Amino acid sequence: MPKKEKEEIIVEEKPRETAVEFLASLAEVLVTGLFIITFVLQAFEIPSASMENTLLIGDHLFVNREQFAAPTRWMGPLMPYRDVRRNEIAVFMSPEQPGLFLVKRIVGIPGDHIHLRDGALYRNGEKLVEPYTQHKRMNYDPYRDNFPAVPPSEMYGVTSQDWLLALPSHIRGEDIVVPPDSYFAMGDNRDNSKDSRYWGFVPRKNLIGRPMFIYWSFVTPEDQYQMSGVWDRMAFVAHIIIHFFDETRWSRTFKPVRLPASAAGKSPSVNVTSRGSSCQTKRPVAPKLLEIDGQASENSTLVSVSSSLFAALCTTSKSTSSSFTRVPDTKIAAPL
Repeated sequence: MPKKEKEEIIVEEKPRETAVEFLASLAEVLVTGLFIITFVLQAFEIPSASMENTLLIGDHLFVNREQFAAPTRWMGPLMPYRDVRRNEIAVFMSPEQPGLFLVKRIVGIPGDHIHLRDGALYRNGEKLVEPYTQHKRMNYDPYRDNFPAVPPSEMYGVTSQDWLLALPSHIRGEDIVVPPDSYFAMGDNRDNSKDSRYWGFVPRKNLIGRPMFIYWSFVTPEDQYQMSGVWDRMAFVAHIIIHFFDETRWSRTFKPVRLPASAAGKSPSVNVTSRGSSCQTKRPVAPKLLEIDGQASENSTLVSVSSSLFAALCTTSKSTSSSFTRVPDTKIAAPL
């Protein structure tokens, strides 16, 4: 019988990647990543409390660097460039300290008239309803709570000599007027925020971008950003590794940072005019639960005016006025 010839199966080996090809592939990845973090997205960490409870210490977020950039002729029609809107949160370079990134809420755009009275913010003559703000400190600070009626001084924490000299030139009546290509920024934690009240307007050229979403949040001590020693940092890294699962704020993971509903138009307000025993109202506010970042915030305020309240107001012979009784600044964010 004829012998069966053994068939040899030849497997072709793929040529190994040379060192030059590996370096070329690595360079492509690095260039692409560098382009993205330079011109499109950048990661930041919140190290201080001036934006609580909207942004917490230990929140890590991605910032869209492209949206607030100056439009170019050839890319302008293709890119979603736009100006900053009122009440929008923005990341920018500090006007007072070069190289320092800050995150604040833009409460005034060019042409707006701004003032504070007893801690309440008025814009263009209208008192704003700001459920995302909070007042934690019980002490009364005349400059902080009645800006710009009280002259600035180092006694109140105003250390910028440029702002001490420039502030009076922007005051019209009881308001400060935001100049062109500038913005007025404040932290949501109003009593613990060093903001435009202390160092002035934010030039448009200082804008970095808009926070998009929180990709990770970890319980972090308030003074952690001041720990610059190597051993302190290594100890905190070890702490993160050990407590990653039990101290990560999982409910904040991938939480978007959205523009509040009131930014689209005027803030809700109620005007009541008493005429003897009758009442006239303008734009009554329906009960509404204001949501922050797409879900009810821990500080969400239920804004409602009931018919019984109007009846009480109408039958009151004496008009009453509401008053606030109040018995480090947020640096954002060092880039990662």
